[in-house]
Amino acid sequence: MLTIRQAVEIRRAEYGLGAFAVQDMKLGDFIGDYVGDILTVIDTENVERATKYSGRNYFFEFSGKNSEEMLDAGPIGNATRF
Repeated sequence: MLTIRQAVEIRRAEYGLGAFAVQDMKLGDFIGDYVGDILTVIDTENVERATKYSGRNYFFEFSGKNSEEMLDAGPIGNATRF
């Protein structure tokens, strides 16, 4: 039988919400998929006012070939966005 365990719990930290390990982890352990909307730099400028208003920013910047795109976990993200 497959056992699914919770890798992190979300709780308040000094600078807002954070993801904290619920048990010891080793380097390379899988926590979860970081999911969200893929946005272009122009798209991020359009949602920047909303992120400033809410005080929450869940953008993940790609590097290398995808430097013109970002992943926004705000609207559809999961626990990994914290």
